[in-house]
Amino acid sequence: MIPADTYLQLPEAYARWLGGLRWSVAGEALEFPDGKTFVFSRELSLFLDGFATGRAPIHFAHLLHLMHLLLRGPLTLNDADPFPMDLPGAFSVLGRPHRNAGAFCAMLCEGVPSLPDPPEIEAVCLTLTAGAVVEIASMGGDRHADIGLQGSGGAALRGRGGSPAIPLDDPPMAPAEFERLVLDRLIRQRPEAIRHWLRVGRGPEQDAEGLADRIEQDRPRTYRSALEPLLERPRLSASALLIDRLVGALALPPRRRSIETLPTGGYADLANRGAPERLLLSQLAIDAEEFVRRFAERELLYYQREEPHAEESETLVVLLDQGVRTWGGVRTVLAAAVVALAGLADRRGKRLLLGVSSDPTRRIDPMRCDPEKLATLLEASELSPHPKPLLDSVVNEGGHPRRDLVLLTHPRTLDEPAIEATARGLAEGDRLFAVLVNDQREVQLAEVRRGRPVVLSRFRADPVDAAPSLPEPRKRGPRNPPPGSWAGDVEPIGFPFRLSPAVANAPRSEEPLFAFDASGEWFAAIGKLGVPHLWRLNRSLHESLPRGFAGGEVVREADAMIGVAGGFVVLGRIGEAGRPVAVHYDLVARRVRVFVSSLSTERIRTWFYLRESHALIVRGEAECWYLDLRTGVRFSSRDRGASEFLARDLRRIEELSVAPPRLVVLHDDDTSPAIGPSVRLRRESGTIAVEGMDPPWRRFRPVSEGRPLLQDHHLERALCRGQTLAIYARANASNDGRWWIFRKFGADLVPIVPEAQLPKEPGELSLSLDGSHVAIRFEDSSYAVYALEVAPVLLLRTPGEPQATRRRHRDPRSRMMVSLGRDWMLLQEAPHAALIWWSGSRLGLRFARGDLETVLQELFRGGGPASSRLSRTTPGHLPPWARYDPNRFAETARGLGLVAVVDTLGQIVLADASGTLIALIAFSHGSLAAWMPDGSRFGSVRLTGTAATPGAEDRLALALRMAAQSSPIAVKPSSSS
Repeated sequence: MIPADTYLQLPEAYARWLGGLRWSVAGEALEFPDGKTFVFSRELSLFLDGFATGRAPIHFAHLLHLMHLLLRGPLTLNDADPFPMDLPGAFSVLGRPHRNAGAFCAMLCEGVPSLPDPPEIEAVCLTLTAGAVVEIASMGGDRHADIGLQGSGGAALRGRGGSPAIPLDDPPMAPAEFERLVLDRLIRQRPEAIRHWLRVGRGPEQDAEGLADRIEQDRPRTYRSALEPLLERPRLSASALLIDRLVGALALPPRRRSIETLPTGGYADLANRGAPERLLLSQLAIDAEEFVRRFAERELLYYQREEPHAEESETLVVLLDQGVRTWGGVRTVLAAAVVALAGLADRRGKRLLLGVSSDPTRRIDPMRCDPEKLATLLEASELSPHPKPLLDSVVNEGGHPRRDLVLLTHPRTLDEPAIEATARGLAEGDRLFAVLVNDQREVQLAEVRRGRPVVLSRFRADPVDAAPSLPEPRKRGPRNPPPGSWAGDVEPIGFPFRLSPAVANAPRSEEPLFAFDASGEWFAAIGKLGVPHLWRLNRSLHESLPRGFAGGEVVREADAMIGVAGGFVVLGRIGEAGRPVAVHYDLVARRVRVFVSSLSTERIRTWFYLRESHALIVRGEAECWYLDLRTGVRFSSRDRGASEFLARDLRRIEELSVAPPRLVVLHDDDTSPAIGPSVRLRRESGTIAVEGMDPPWRRFRPVSEGRPLLQDHHLERALCRGQTLAIYARANASNDGRWWIFRKFGADLVPIVPEAQLPKEPGELSLSLDGSHVAIRFEDSSYAVYALEVAPVLLLRTPGEPQATRRRHRDPRSRMMVSLGRDWMLLQEAPHAALIWWSGSRLGLRFARGDLETVLQELFRGGGPASSRLSRTTPGHLPPWARYDPNRFAETARGLGLVAVVDTLGQIVLADASGTLIALIAFSHGSLAAWMPDGSRFGSVRLTGTAATPGAEDRLALALRMAAQSSPIAVKPSSSS
């Protein structure tokens, strides 16, 4: 066995090859001839310790060579040679984990010979940690030579005891040969695998998905895991969104311990963790540095208190009220509370039993019950006013351990005398709790003592339809997801860029083509060609949404935009027949669903959104369509056997003549409607009365400069949301109308937005669901969103399009032109131009400005791509994949293996000869951006809205080269420059 000090000798030739390494005078580090430190002895000890976990030690010179690769990189490679990643950079960024790096290098040195008689690793590490590798000779001369920096042919080596050290054999491999062997294995490693080695000290799992499946299968089954899958059923899917909120809120207080189970107060054992006051007194005599080390490594000793003699067994009994008081939204919250309490039973090790009022004598163990039967039982409903039979059956059961009974019901249930009498008869050892949910989803957790509830906590459950998501109800989308990541019924080619100019050309309609979602966090508007545009009101996101797509047709025309919980619904028409269609955009699931109506071919004019059911009702002359936005199910009022929920919702809107937020408009002595709110204008006095409100609103007469504001006016439209009233009226002697917005403060209504900022068309204003925000469209097709406080606060202003820009867009000479060459592409949008070429390993970009001749001379200067042959965009001749919307895709250019199609919104779609999408490119006002189907993007942040993807230019260049190489023949250009 080689002694430790002999193993740590470094041959002179290898030391010179590594830059002249030598031991420092004190032996605590290896350094270069100029005195710069290469590596400390303690770090080398950690590296060797990790290396030894993977294989037997190799020569010390090779070990230092590995350290050089980690710290400074290879010595035999040129800049042009391939290297998998910046290994020194990754090693530094991850905090220089020397022990993990040693284990990784042991894997790389699989073909390196081991020492015939290796040293004892513990002794070598101890020698390095002590900082005294060799003893400095007491004689004069070169002190570095005296401490053993020379090989067998150098100065005399001195061991730890002063006797000559045994010289170590020369390394089995030359430095260049060793480095080539290590780099060959290193290049075959993926960068993420290398980072995994450096982070955890072992290689990544080869079959990670299989391992995850095995872990999932071997995981012990819990009550929550037995109940949670049931929430994927349509009637229970909305409850899944409330589980996380209820888990922390529904925590039952612990029981008081009985006398025989209290801790005795003494100490029964020693432990390596505890409170400072339990520290063993002998530990205070330890040296300060050793004390800190033991504390960090959890090696200090503490007294341990004696635990209770026996653990009590308890049962948690959850009682679900399924009576008439808990139908609708209350039941949704209660279903989520069942799963949350199941998780509580898992954490506290209690047995869980479930009881329902539809079967009061039965107790169910969720882990032993068939899932289908359990789901049917949870979905059931019954007509009893309160769950007295269920509570009587549980309370009167005998021969059971101590139990915690939790009744899930409506608050009015505990006011029933029969329930109070039963609650007073609890057996000794039982506790009764109640989770009380009212129609506004206000939740109370109470303990029932002597028949009356004592409230322990109060909170409000978020509305179940605030974030609906049917396919994966428990997954929440990112706050700012990447544009283009939409699924469902969407058109094949979307809009991954910020296309603000398209909104400026948006159509006008009698109904507003812009709206807020139910939360008031998002704002959406319909742009050119029916493309929806989405903004977050905190200005952190702007996105162009894909249009709905069904039966090979795209939704090009929109009639109205509706804000719903967690998204929007666009009402429009599809196909040549103009069939009515509803397109639901789910912002949480990032999914689009298209509902095509078969009522008639007339426009959808009357629609109702019911937030309580998260449903949309479209009313026609002969029948009504009911769209359940949570499940995607569509009903008709003519369907037989309709559910009670459908019948209830249809009754809600049966007698309403206008859909909220609109109010029935009345003048003077017109007859008030039988149901629903209305607004009445006394034209002679200009007095406004809002009728049918609960609580009632006081009449008011708005005045401007001492004169009644609405005197001799005719009301045409009125909107009311929360405390905000917006009315549209025309003067009797004028054809010009305008909007007014009033906000209720106390009992008074006051104008809130200056008149100069209000639109003059009926469909140019929209209110949020709670009336706290207003959106206005201006004449230049820009939008402004205000928060309605004492004074309006501007939250968002979209850019408009100046008249000069509109005239330039109408000029045919300013349209987008694309020219394709063999390995380049020229983009022209006067007066800007851009040249893209991919002949080399990287993507080339060059920009210019001016007339065509100047642009061509500037772009094709000095060795650029040849411009003698090109194919320019020409109208028509669309490829098959672009024919689904000829109004959007206007011109086509064909090159070598490439097809470029320009759409009317300024995007260039690149595809190969087979029709496979390669990329989308946007070029606007001299700024260029690109997007690929894998989500990679680069270019102007003004167009992409996010940071560039690393390496996106190289991936695009590679995709374009492969498309050109896959073409069997060159496509003859249609024209030349």
